[in-house]
Amino acid sequence: MAIPSSPPAARRMLFAKYSVEATLASLLGYQGLQQRPTCNAQIELRVAPGGWVELQFPTDAPTYHFHNLAVWLADTPDAEQKPSDVIVLSEGEGDWAYWLVPGPESDRLTGATAEGRPFQVDVPIGRTVDNAKDRRAPMATALMYLTRGVPPGVQRRLPGPPVATYNLPLDAENTPWRILPAGGGSALDWLKGLFGGG
Repeated sequence: MAIPSSPPAARRMLFAKYSVEATLASLLGYQGLQQRPTCNAQIELRVAPGGWVELQFPTDAPTYHFHNLAVWLADTPDAEQKPSDVIVLSEGEGDWAYWLVPGPESDRLTGATAEGRPFQVDVPIGRTVDNAKDRRAPMATALMYLTRGVPPGVQRRLPGPPVATYNLPLDAENTPWRILPAGGGSALDWLKGLFGGG
């Protein structure tokens, strides 16, 4: 059963200790993976002090590519530079606004809803999963920002014009994205999972 949600108001990624040039090179590499593009995503990049880059991803582009691009940017093969942190944010989706970070497996993102309910995304199949050993501590977005060292000025969408834009052709994606009511919705469930009870 899918949990209904309103469309996202914004989808963005934050990269720590990264550059716009490295981001653009990785986007070009991701473009090379596309076989038969059917749509374009207008990517906007903004920078903030402290070596943070914000990537704004269009809310009407396929959600699969939003997550897959995050996995790609976290560990672009043969990249000279990789971000020290990647944070994926979907904002304005009611109870299911969420944050995710890469890992622990290369094709998985893990995090929580904005209110702190943990879940993971298996990117290739486009759905949430609940693996007790992969759960992150239940953590609302504000606490995640604090624990990952995201400066206050980067926690909201960066204002002003982008420093770079990139028109990213994307393949059609028929893998439906939906959030399933995964387990591990409480701190007690998360702790049980850590000690083999979940």
